[in-house]
Amino acid sequence: MALYSIKGNLLSLIFTPTPHEIYMRFLTMGFLIFVIHSRFAIHEQKKTGQALRETTYNLQSLIQASPEAIIAVKINGNVTIWSPSAERIFGWKKDEVLGHPNPIVPKEKQNEYLEIRKKTHEGQEFRGLELRRQKKDGSVIDISLSTAAMRNAEGAIIGVMGILTDITEHKRIEEEVQQARYDWEDTFNTITDMITVHDKDFNIIRTNKAAEKILKLPFLEKNEGTKCFRYYHGKEAPPEGCPSCGCLKTGAPATFEIFEPHLNMFIEIRAIPRFDNNNNLIGLIHVVRDITERKNTEERVNKLLYDVTKAKKEWEITFDSVSEIIMLLDKELTIIRANKSLADFAGIPINEVIGHKYYEYFPPEPELLEKLKSGSSSEWVEVKTETGHWLYLSHCPVFDEDNGDLLHSIVVATDITRLHNAQQQITESDKELRKKIEDLEKFYEMAVGRELKMQEMKKEIKRLHEELLKYNKESETTEGFML
Repeated sequence: MALYSIKGNLLSLIFTPTPHEIYMRFLTMGFLIFVIHSRFAIHEQKKTGQALRETTYNLQSLIQASPEAIIAVKINGNVTIWSPSAERIFGWKKDEVLGHPNPIVPKEKQNEYLEIRKKTHEGQEFRGLELRRQKKDGSVIDISLSTAAMRNAEGAIIGVMGILTDITEHKRIEEEVQQARYDWEDTFNTITDMITVHDKDFNIIRTNKAAEKILKLPFLEKNEGTKCFRYYHGKEAPPEGCPSCGCLKTGAPATFEIFEPHLNMFIEIRAIPRFDNNNNLIGLIHVVRDITERKNTEERVNKLLYDVTKAKKEWEITFDSVSEIIMLLDKELTIIRANKSLADFAGIPINEVIGHKYYEYFPPEPELLEKLKSGSSSEWVEVKTETGHWLYLSHCPVFDEDNGDLLHSIVVATDITRLHNAQQQITESDKELRKKIEDLEKFYEMAVGRELKMQEMKKEIKRLHEELLKYNKESETTEGFML
């Protein structure tokens, strides 16, 4: 109603403008302006209060919902804000902390903490400052701190607001990644094979120590001076038919061996394509191994294999050519190998002899069988087969050098039938000769005895003849004397 009466008075003043009325109009208009301004100010104040309350509620909601710890500290160092995440991360409840000094700072970090507060009070802000802070249980964690000064209505700094993120797991992963990187680089550089990483323009962009040393590479930079063909092949262009170049076209890995005169070595090259995240071919990885020694060893082995094969063939020819029967027996006296002479002796193919028992073809001489089973050596043994053949048998055991077990036995059989028959003939001839000698000796003794008797008789006849002559002479002398 007051507003309507004011409006009526205002209209009347407009239509009767006297000095007093003009004065009253001015007062009325001033009052009206004051009322309007007052109502507008009250309305704006209500809006400002509501906005302030909304801002406060939003700030509190933000503090409550923030996954990072939010901590506010007054100028005197006492905590005024302690968010739920601060409780979760550090372990202290809100009631234990508010109005007390910040408990998360270890004793040895107090000077660092005071320096940060001092600089913040001076208006300096920090972003992502990595620090070490403690939990209620005494354990220490890594945090990332961002700060801002808190100000009052006049703009004066009244404290410090901090947002703290627990980066312990991040730091652990970062350290593991860093350690893995160091380990990878150490492994990369300790590999004796040459490893070079190439872009698709044949530039070497990374290499390990072995490649640097062997290829005599300069310090790698992104320039055109580190072409792989220049250092691997000593050429100014990729070699014709290079399999690695083919990988850049096909995107498939390749492995090949060549003798590289530029390096004076045999090398094995494994070319592995490199792809980016979009599966675009961006270059190659070369893993190159010096196989000179292996090639030389292979050559020596091949030569040795040739010599062994040749010697084996010559031995097998000799083995099958000797007239003696040679057998290899296992511990069960089964024939596991034999020469052609045994097949000829048995009258069956050699492959049918293998797998049969030794004593199926030779007399089971007890002494030899016992030595075959026990693995002891045997002297020559003479045996006669059912077919009337005479054989000399000898046995030599072969043992495992590592454990001394009997591996197999070597049996050699020599056919001495002719020799045995000849010996028998010689024996019989010897007996006949001895008998003849005895008869001759008897005859000789008889002849010698008769000769001796004849000589004695001749001597006796001569003696008698001499006596007769003597007697005749004596008779003639006696007769003459008598005359």
